[in-house]
Amino acid sequence: MNATSFHARSMSFFRDQTPLPKYWFRGNPYLTHRANAITLLFPRGEEFFVRSVRDALPRITDPQLLRNARAFAAQESQHSRAHTEHFELLRTHGFDFDGVMEHTRRQCEWTDKHFSLEMRLAITCAAEHFTAMVARELLGRERDFFNGIDARVRSMFRWHCLEELEHKAVAFNVMKAIGVSERVRLAGGLIEFFAMMGFWKRATHILCKQDGLSPEALDEGRRIAMREGDSPDREFLKRYLEYFKPRFHPDQHDDRALIEKVALEFDYARSGRA
Repeated sequence: MNATSFHARSMSFFRDQTPLPKYWFRGNPYLTHRANAITLLFPRGEEFFVRSVRDALPRITDPQLLRNARAFAAQESQHSRAHTEHFELLRTHGFDFDGVMEHTRRQCEWTDKHFSLEMRLAITCAAEHFTAMVARELLGRERDFFNGIDARVRSMFRWHCLEELEHKAVAFNVMKAIGVSERVRLAGGLIEFFAMMGFWKRATHILCKQDGLSPEALDEGRRIAMREGDSPDREFLKRYLEYFKPRFHPDQHDDRALIEKVALEFDYARSGRA
């Protein structure tokens, strides 16, 4: 495992209640709504991930994996809280997130009810692969991605990315420890991909509609993003497909240097406040 042990960091990024710019992602409506849309999945989605891992713990005997699973749950709960605080600032611009988040809650509860624990873990592992690959890309090219973004939002995303890389293999190791088959793992990867892409597209459309943006304005934002290299959809798809390789494991990407670099910043900042 790239990170053999890790911990949750209780962070607060929005003590400063200065209004957040409506288009906080470099003034680009397209990038802002795309980013806002995917983060709307996090609070209810991460609760689902934690439930899936937690429900498997009675079948886990490895003490280190049990400790990592508890740290995973603690980190994910902190992420949900931070993004909810972010949403509250965005509401001042007239956005209504309740319908999207309620839809996500119902979808996760349906999955809990109708899918086996093994399938829920496979879906969780695929989602964790997605968040890890995004985190790796954002932190690896942070001068490109985070330049010109509101400082509070930039810090929140960097912290979230760090912890996604720290716990990237926990759900996968739990899944393997309880003997989930390759067939179920791959099926979970497909289900997660189409569910996530569908949610992302739907949530982006809803936010754009609430904002009253014309198709022309969005197209212009999309063109600017692509010209500046800020819309790497094809690269993300290519990396997501790594999940379907035989003998895939999250630790095949060595993120230790990146984790150490960013963790040092946040842990030093926390120690300075203590």
